[in-house]
Amino acid sequence: MWVGFLIILRQKTTFSKPKHWSWNDRKPGSGNIAIDIEIVDRGLDAAPFKSRQKKQNKSRAREAAAIEEKLGQIIAKLEAINSDVQMLMDGQASMRDDIQTVRDEVQAKMAEQDSFGEDFGRLHAKVMDVITAMQTQIECSVFP
Repeated sequence: MWVGFLIILRQKTTFSKPKHWSWNDRKPGSGNIAIDIEIVDRGLDAAPFKSRQKKQNKSRAREAAAIEEKLGQIIAKLEAINSDVQMLMDGQASMRDDIQTVRDEVQAKMAEQDSFGEDFGRLHAKVMDVITAMQTQIECSVFP
């Protein structure tokens, strides 16, 4: 740990200060200038305060740049995922359209088949009517 001493020269005041913090202050009026010594804790770093602050600022700037880069990567991944989801949703909509088209075609074929069934039923009835009429004619001509 680096400990510095901050020496402050100040104009002497009339009030008394704690004796262990000042020199020339033991007797009132012994001088015009008092010298105070304060112990300043500079932390574990042995570099002067401004240099340490510059290093911290650079370190913080690097950390901020790294975080910004990570966020950029995350945003790029999210955009890629969003694009994939959008493609899937478009594909799903296309599949829905295809399914609806097939359903419409099946319903048309079923309606056509129903129509064909009705037509077949009418045709069958006509054929049966013709056959019955022919049988009647044959019977009338054979058995007068």
